[in-house]
Amino acid sequence: MGLRITLDLSDGDLQHFRRAIQTAKDTLSEVGEPAVIKSAQELIERVRAKQVPAFVSERVEQLALFLEMVQSDVWRIPPEVRTRVLSALAYFSDPHDIIPDDIPGVGFLDDAIMVELVLRELKHQIDAYRDFKSFGSTDKEGRTSGTIDEEKFRERREALGKRARRRERRDRERAGMRGTKISLW
Repeated sequence: MGLRITLDLSDGDLQHFRRAIQTAKDTLSEVGEPAVIKSAQELIERVRAKQVPAFVSERVEQLALFLEMVQSDVWRIPPEVRTRVLSALAYFSDPHDIIPDDIPGVGFLDDAIMVELVLRELKHQIDAYRDFKSFGSTDKEGRTSGTIDEEKFRERREALGKRARRRERRDRERAGMRGTKISLW
């Protein structure tokens, strides 16, 4: 039998994570995209090799999806979403983030929270990417494999991107009506 824990993050808590993601965005600018991608790949492999709590391993698999999105040679991730995903990967790759990763049992707790925040914020882009992958001829890294109808592939990618942007606009409008904003950026 598992235990479910729910966290309520206050505006101050969210502000703390906003500052952390801004620092990660600055890190991305300083070290560059290839270094962030390499560090994220190494982190994912290190965590996969360890015995970590299920909530951590589940979020690490989401990190792998983020990495796949930015490395795909066929998915045209919008530049602003790319920056967000890479900033999130930069945060996750920092072993000395809010809670140092080497603290047994809880070292990845802040990373898991950040993954959840990013998942919520980029939900529609992530859903569009998953739909795109299931559309056809891509391998697990999101690269084309085999023969495909390039025109249909392009049309599907564009339609899914438009759908994601429409849903994001709708969610922002709804949040504005409720007076809620949880954006990290």
